Amino acid sequence: MSKQKRDNSEKVTVDDLIDSTSLSILPEIPIGNSCNVTTQLKGILIDSIRASEKSRDEIAEIMTARLSNVQSISKAQIDSWTRSDGERHIPLEYIYAFEVACNSSAITEYFCKLHGGMFIDQQSSEVMKLGELQILKAQLTIKEQELKQGLM
Repeated sequence: MSKQKRDNSEKVTVDDLIDSTSLSILPEIPIGNSCNVTTQLKGILIDSIRASEKSRDEIAEIMTARLSNVQSISKAQIDSWTRSDGERHIPLEYIYAFEVACNSSAITEYFCKLHGGMFIDQQSSEVMKLGELQILKAQLTIKEQELKQGLM
């Protein structure tokens, strides 16, 4: 059995992951003392729905299945959450189900951005841990070489 050579172009580095984060496409943080992010959240909901390539009915169905304690989520509810002139907001307890239905973490990412942080998903976290281990390994190799030279 022969080993196939891995294509180095497929390797993901920590820098690649940082560069690929969607922070740059998230809405801006409100200026001054304002904490009103209604417009930004409605935009994120709309963008998430579009990116999911699912109908609002499909999203409502998935959300209903995930929210077992709720009677049902309807397309009309989703429409009301995304209507620019509407006063209805997506309830906080529905946000995770919405993100699952749309296969998105944009709302979570935006709240991380609001607090000056960055959302790091599981894969990115593992790549960062791997990078830390590689740095530690390199440091240990250097220390080992220094000790060996000191003994000679």
